[in-house]
Amino acid sequence: MKYLDVHSEIVKWASEEFCIPYRSPIDRRMHRYFPDFWVEKSNGEQLVIEVKPKQQLKPPKKASKANKEIFKRNAYVRNQSKKV
Repeated sequence: MKYLDVHSEIVKWASEEFCIPYRSPIDRRMHRYFPDFWVEKSNGEQLVIEVKPKQQLKPPKKASKANKEIFKRNAYVRNQSKKV
């Protein structure tokens, strides 16, 4: 946030200002996704930025019945379904 405040190319930014509906591949229900940041640059370009732990962006190495592995797999699938 400090970076966005002081960067000369950033004209405006907001946090969790809008909602993107999406269907989860896990439960097949509609959910609402609030991106972490919306940014407008001085050249008119607009960006949507989502911050995630690096571990949630990697596919799990193998499926397991352990709760930790199921959580990792579900987090990865949810995050992939939010990509535009």
